[in-house]
Amino acid sequence: MESIVIGIVSFIIIYIGISFFRFSGNKIDDYKSSRNPNDIKLQTKIGIRKIKDGNFPEAQVRFKEVIQIHPDQLEANLFLGGYNYLNKNYENATPLIKKTVLVLLPNYTPSSTKDYVDEMGAFIGLSYYFFGHIKYEEGNHDEALYWKNIALQYDESLFEDINWY
Repeated sequence: MESIVIGIVSFIIIYIGISFFRFSGNKIDDYKSSRNPNDIKLQTKIGIRKIKDGNFPEAQVRFKEVIQIHPDQLEANLFLGGYNYLNKNYENATPLIKKTVLVLLPNYTPSSTKDYVDEMGAFIGLSYYFFGHIKYEEGNHDEALYWKNIALQYDESLFEDINWY
């Protein structure tokens, strides 16, 4: 019985410690960001963290700031274009998605970190899918199908939740 209590208390202490360090890391990033708002890597990191935390409006603000500083930053264009498209804000989404698919992605070199590539793959796939949907809406169904097939190469699960064309 005593060993069970010790195990539970140990687990709670470890969980609190991990949560504290994660929280501290986030606060440190937020502090660094306030001191250097032009740090594109940091702003992008915070934006991605905001997406993971489900705070999409704050992520949108971060990515807009990144694009103002560096208009060709891939992650900011991917996330902001996709966010706007999913929220049916096509006027803002379309130029970002077109630039992402036609200009930025052809020059993209994946990171060597597997988690990063997996994470980006879904967003890259969505960008290709959304671009295909733009072409579909323009009446170019053959080109739409071409981009839809490219999207499938990045994330086959895309069409479990959405199938717009």
